Amino acid sequence: MRRYLVPALAATVALIPQVSSGQELAPGQRIRVRTSAVGERPLVGTLARHDSTTLWLQRDSSLDSIPLAAIRVLERSAGAERTFAAPGLLDIVVLGGLVGSSCVG
Repeated sequence: MRRYLVPALAATVALIPQVSSGQELAPGQRIRVRTSAVGERPLVGTLARHDSTTLWLQRDSSLDSIPLAAIRVLERSAGAERTFAAPGLLDIVVLGGLVGSSCVG
């Protein structure tokens, strides 16, 4: 059992710097990191750099080092989500148009 633990751990550590989509992390990317600490809020910032044991996260004016072994979830930002400013606004405009046309006509 023990002889399988070291290769499995090495394989896990080697895969941590990659995002679930299979793309490699690059410095400058916006990421969110959840660590193994219970109840801790996620850390959000820009990836400064990473190596085989540590990830450095730039947050505001601080540079935090996070051991890869402590990372539970790593999410990479896909960019700004583009949504309609007021989702219900279109419904209101259509409903107003229908009511207005029925009153006039």
